[in-house]
This record gives sequence, C-alpha cells and structure tokens, in this order.
Amino acid sequence: MGWKTTAMKKYIFRFTIFCFSLILSSCTREPSSSVDQDKIYTKYELVYDANTDITTVKAEFRFGSIVGTKLELSQPASIRFNGELIPFNSTLAIYEEEIAGFVSSGTFTYTDIEGSVYTNQTGMIKTVSFPNGDININGGTDYVMPFTGNLIGSNDVVSLTLSDKVFATSMVGSSSITIGGVQTSDITTGPYIGYLSRSITTTPDNATPEGGLILLTYKAHNKAIQVN
Repeated sequence: MGWKTTAMKKYIFRFTIFCFSLILSSCTREPSSSVDQDKIYTKYELVYDANTDITTVKAEFRFGSIVGTKLELSQPASIRFNGELIPFNSTLAIYEEEIAGFVSSGTFTYTDIEGSVYTNQTGMIKTVSFPNGDININGGTDYVMPFTGNLIGSNDVVSLTLSDKVFATSMVGSSSITIGGVQTSDITTGPYIGYLSRSITTTPDNATPEGGLILLTYKAHNKAIQVN
C-alpha cells in the first residue's frame, strides 16, 4: 500500500501546483503600453445584486481577444464610468467599483495611451425575479418556473442555479424556465437556495479596432426551493 500512498501524494502535489498556476495565470497582466493599442479588447460589465443592493462596475482589457493576456492601463490611459475613474483591482487584474443601489445603465469612457477615446453606453439592465409563493420541484417530472420581468429578448439569458446545477433559457419571447423530468430526477432531494439571474450581452457601438463586449447582469433576491 506504500506505493499507492506515495503516488497519491505526488498526484495531490501536482494537482495543487496546477491549480496554483491557474490562479496565477488568471491574475497575470502586462502594461497596456507594451502592446499595439489597436489590439486591445475591452469588456465592460454592470452587475446588480438585489440581495446586497449593490451595483458592481467592471472593465477588463486584454491583448488580442477576450482570452488574451490581461492588461493594466499605462499612463495616461484611463477608464471611467459616468465620468468617474474606476480603480484597478490588482488581485483580479481588472478595473472594478461597487456602487450602492441599482444603477440600471451608464457610460464607459476608455482613453488609450495615444489619446483615442472610446465612449459606450451600456443599455439598460433588465430585471427578473422569482414567482410569489413556495417553489416545490418533484424529481422525475417536468417543472416549469415562471419568472417576472420582461419577456426574453435577443442576447438575453435567464438562469436558475441550484447548488452545482444551472438551468437556463434564452428562447426569445419566453417568460419561464423549464426543467425536464430527466433533469429533475438528477437533483438530490432536500432544501436549496435558488439563485436567479438575467444577463444581456451586446457589443459596444464605439469599440476599439480589436472589438469588445458589454455584459449586463441582474441577480434577483434568492429564494428557498424544495426538491422532493
């Protein structure tokens, strides 16, 4: 049994190093002055959480694509939301700011080191919430959960999360999420906290030459859900 224990220790060590490497790579960044300014990809986010009544503003810059190396803006480059500078989160290597209350829309203004200015309005966050009353899901049978808010539009996704399982719909015109019987039978019985969110993805009207995206997310008040 000794060789199995040694092998397991080696596996755990290698797996730990792998995970640590992933964490480090996710935070790796370069100064924006080190890359071609036309190759900077931008990602802007507005995330409102009804549970905390906080809107989080995020801006992310990457080299070449949405999965490229993260960039920290070099002077005199800047990123602003509604005219205010967004501070840099060195741990995540993104620009991030929390604002009290529901900020349903706003304007991002990015200025690169060459003085080019890209101003983009976000559009409006669409709200979503759980239906009133108790939610009981019976394993092995289809369950249809209506949600309140606008009907699903283009580039619009409503998602329900129960533990490690996510159920979503992006069907235009829909006002409910359907969980099939095969899926409900795969959910362990018991009480859950349900997480409901809505995300809309658009492209900036005034994007950099490399492009970008805008993500608007609304997180509803959590709700107790029973699976039988």
